[in-house]
Amino acid sequence: MRELLDTQRARVPAAFTGLNAEGHMLDELAMYGVAVNQSLAVLSRADVPDAELRNLAAPDA
Repeated sequence: MRELLDTQRARVPAAFTGLNAEGHMLDELAMYGVAVNQSLAVLSRADVPDAELRNLAAPDA
């Protein structure tokens, strides 16, 4: 699991290449994205309804 998280953590900042942001901000954003993704994956395996997962991922959408 740790290896998977590390891989995702490396990929996410690469997606933001070219943004005018400091490295530590990109790291924080990457960790947030990875954490949300992993949380949703766990919850989806626990049969949480899709509508609730969407609300958790984007509560103001």
